[in-house]
Amino acid sequence: MDGHHGGSGRHTTGGVSLARESSRDVAHHSVLSGIVTTTLFAVGAASVVAMATVATVGLDALRSMVEIHPTPERGRVSGHASERKADGDERWFHLTCRHVSVVRRPGTRLHAVMLDPDMADPPAHRYVICCPDELRTGRQAAATAHRFARMGANVLVPQSRGDGGVQSRYRGMGLRESGDVIAWIAEVLVHDPQAHVVLHGISVGAVTAMMACRQARLLPRGVVSGIIVESGFANAYDQLIFSIRRGRRLPAVPARASACLANALCRRRAGYDLRAVDCLKALRGSRIPTLFITAGRDHVVDPRDADRLFAACTADIKERLFVADAIHGECQEADPRTYWTAVRDFLSRCLW
Repeated sequence: MDGHHGGSGRHTTGGVSLARESSRDVAHHSVLSGIVTTTLFAVGAASVVAMATVATVGLDALRSMVEIHPTPERGRVSGHASERKADGDERWFHLTCRHVSVVRRPGTRLHAVMLDPDMADPPAHRYVICCPDELRTGRQAAATAHRFARMGANVLVPQSRGDGGVQSRYRGMGLRESGDVIAWIAEVLVHDPQAHVVLHGISVGAVTAMMACRQARLLPRGVVSGIIVESGFANAYDQLIFSIRRGRRLPAVPARASACLANALCRRRAGYDLRAVDCLKALRGSRIPTLFITAGRDHVVDPRDADRLFAACTADIKERLFVADAIHGECQEADPRTYWTAVRDFLSRCLW
């Protein structure tokens, strides 16, 4: 009897102990589940916020890069002599220019202005096409055109897409514009079959000129005598990633995610893939003499692109000019003497 009661007492005590342990386990599991749920919720919320941030950054970058916005006139050139020179270029431009147009395809008409040589006895058959870039002010474009006109060139200045030229909400980042340039060259050849054309471009205009290299192979040999490019980037998709990383200070992975989303949106809205804007691919196999001009204080374009572009170019004549004190797209303004001496020497070597 004593043994039985003792056993029964120990059994009962053990059951209570197990019940208490079970209650603690349930409580621990409840607390743990709560912590896990809260953590997962926090992680999920953070992921949603991160994804929203990535999408917003990509959309903002795409808008600034691809959408066309009216560009305000930038500050006036400093110094009285420079002011008078710039005003003189603009007066010459407006007094000399004549408006021309050409139909590229049904429903698409391209517009440009043509300027005659500004010298007494200009050489025949010389043309320069100044590829458009929205960042250039009218004053800067006039100054560039006047310089080439004083070298004896007929200067064609196509209007930008959405700027009285081809009406579009989106710029082609040089991809579509390069086709426009080829159409203009074909139009020049209709009026002057012996024409020799030089392409000049700055920033996106430089990309347009480089992208035109591939299509220029469809033209008669030697028609495009040279290309002068300043502050151009190597690839539009890589440039978008660089802009996101620099502008938003994002690490590589979220920056690439933002660029991927932005590119998908670009394909849907603008109708092209940013990866297709590949100047490295366009320059490979090119035999067109090319002058690459780099701004020493350019923080807009990846600084590695200048070396990559020069290495990719397979032309027998390819040259570089580095303007140390220039910012993006303003090498002419930073050191005009060096700039135009290099351009003139380059053109003489192109037998232009």
